[in-house]
Amino acid sequence: MGAIPVEGPTTTTGLQVVETLHAYGAFGLEPTVLQSQMITIGGEDGSDTAPFGAEVGRCQAQDCDTENHPDDPEILTYGQEYDAYDRWYFVRTTASSYDSNGDIKDELYQWLWRQFCPVIPECSGSQAPEIVVYQGVMQHPDASKIVNFDGDRGADPDEVYGTLNYCTGSCYDMDVSWSASGYTGSDPWDGDVMTLNDYAPVSLTGYDIDYDVGASAGQFMISQTAEQVAAFQALDASEQAGVWAAYEQFYYSYFNWFGASAALGDGYGLDYTAADIVQTHYIPQPQEAGADAGMTVTFADYPPAGWIGYCTVANCDGQTPSGIVTGYAYNADYYYFVFYATSDALDGDGEPIEAVDTWIVTYFTWLVPAEPELPDNTAIAAVLEAIGAASAELTVTLLW
Repeated sequence: MGAIPVEGPTTTTGLQVVETLHAYGAFGLEPTVLQSQMITIGGEDGSDTAPFGAEVGRCQAQDCDTENHPDDPEILTYGQEYDAYDRWYFVRTTASSYDSNGDIKDELYQWLWRQFCPVIPECSGSQAPEIVVYQGVMQHPDASKIVNFDGDRGADPDEVYGTLNYCTGSCYDMDVSWSASGYTGSDPWDGDVMTLNDYAPVSLTGYDIDYDVGASAGQFMISQTAEQVAAFQALDASEQAGVWAAYEQFYYSYFNWFGASAALGDGYGLDYTAADIVQTHYIPQPQEAGADAGMTVTFADYPPAGWIGYCTVANCDGQTPSGIVTGYAYNADYYYFVFYATSDALDGDGEPIEAVDTWIVTYFTWLVPAEPELPDNTAIAAVLEAIGAASAELTVTLLW
């Protein structure tokens, strides 16, 4: 955003002003009698307030927030409508508006984007896309769970095949899979001021901010337009498999709690919920099973049925398990693994089906009893030789 000199030194709430940035420098917004567009700062109820103590103002002259026009600046009131083309608009930032590199935090940019969306060229006039598929990502069972992609834009950064969205509240009925009817938000993102259950594409809000997806917070949701569905279906089988594998790795990395992977519709996790868990198996650490220390486990694939996760305390006492990811070497002396056996992972006798049993013993090798070493028969051979029976056939029978 373009900067103009600071005339402060504080905001109306008493915070030290660091910079005054104007909307003209950010996206070319300037007064004109040829246009009129009403915007409501903070939403209709005024609850969407600026983060970090920043505040938005406007004035008659472009350099109004300077000593040349000490009485001109008007700090905007939340919940009140203003004509975006009536005056010059600016935002005052505070020290907490910046990250450790001195850059304005994405949360503030995200907030400003929402307020001025109707007059931002990349955002204005946007219409609700023809969504044919919605699917929510189950919220984390803990009250608060922070997800930050740290700049990782995922498997589909250009949103060719689907769009990842975020709602500030619970906005999808998880009992309805892959259906537009599952969406329970007030209305989709269509360029307006966001309300509690509106969703916004993460590509707009940012891949490097904290998203709270705990049971008392927000929720991620996947959407697909007819065009995105058609683009995926136009791929051949091998290309679809490649796209799907990349999606899986991204979702398992960041949405790694039980049930969250139901967003993918099939594959690892399927549509499991807590009601699908038939048995819970806490896998002992190697030394608890009599094996040596220093073992690691690197998963190349996921169990054919059921769900595997890990905690950092025995029996996941007080912890919500996190799902494994492939390609990472887990320290088996540090992590405690837990396997949720679902009905499709067990046979009629309640035992793991062969494919699941094979998968478990392949990675948790210490669960398989080691063959004992053959006894040293040197002493027996010496006795036989001493009594002249060395040529007799020697058979040693193990007594365990």
